[in-house]
Amino acid sequence: MSKLLLSCHLGINHELERDPPSAPFVFQRVTQTADLSTPAVTLSYHIDKVSEIYEGDHNTVYRALLLGHESGGQRSIVLKTDVNARYPRSAMFSQEALRYEKDLTRLQGTHIPCFYGLFQATMYDKLVSVLLLEDCGESINLHDHKSLSHSDKVQIFKLFTKLHGSRFAHHDFAGRNIVKNQDGKFFLLDLEHSTPHKCEARLTVLFGDFAPGREAFGCPELYDVAIALDFWLPANLNFYGSYVPVGAIQEGKSRDLVALIPSHMLRTQEDRDNALRHAEEMIEDVQGIQKQFAMVPDEQRYSHPSYIPKGRSTSKPPAPA
Repeated sequence: MSKLLLSCHLGINHELERDPPSAPFVFQRVTQTADLSTPAVTLSYHIDKVSEIYEGDHNTVYRALLLGHESGGQRSIVLKTDVNARYPRSAMFSQEALRYEKDLTRLQGTHIPCFYGLFQATMYDKLVSVLLLEDCGESINLHDHKSLSHSDKVQIFKLFTKLHGSRFAHHDFAGRNIVKNQDGKFFLLDLEHSTPHKCEARLTVLFGDFAPGREAFGCPELYDVAIALDFWLPANLNFYGSYVPVGAIQEGKSRDLVALIPSHMLRTQEDRDNALRHAEEMIEDVQGIQKQFAMVPDEQRYSHPSYIPKGRSTSKPPAPA
């Protein structure tokens, strides 16, 4: 079985009562990949310029250079390890490696990083894991919508539809698990929580339409991703502090909307007239959007939600100021 020799400490806890094990550390490869080595060969690789990306209770993630002693070559990698984890979970490393190496191997390099192997060793009677991946760029900030174009959001959404098309769900949608490389291409990371999944999404995501019901849409994960990416208008609109379901905003219901307004906001006739005008404008705006999307053909509306037409140019709800 091949081995990986790492000549750095990778966050080994130096506050232990015993001295930390001396580098280099020898890790046995527990997965078979053909990228870094061939079976039954002892590797001699050096990890250099290590910088921490993320630290959690179960693992730490580093960016580093992997230098091949024999070839003299190098590559930028991401290294995930539980060497210094508070609660190590070697089984999760094994599951993630299985996803990369077997279940989702055809997505490597296009939707998920290339996988360079899982290596393990025993330190202080504890099984320690090191998982090596291609460095695909920097993580994104999902809360900064201005930094993501509509095209970016579509790319991100399609990462998940591709994963679902491969019969797996991710179960950990977060900005830290989506990275963007220098060419503007996005990749999905952190497959340790992924599970087999039969996607039951029934509706196409129509950008700028009102959000459908969660159950009507059919797939909870894709629904949550579409909501987080701000593809839809909200299903409940703010009218003078009250959130009104879109289904209740109908022609002839303007006075019903006004009746929701607290009395202290309607002290004068001018207040009441303005409120009625705002209600009628909201109804008109909502009906305009509904009519626009009612013209979408069924073959576009009822399909796997990887098709996302541009729809409206704005995602702001048509609510009065």
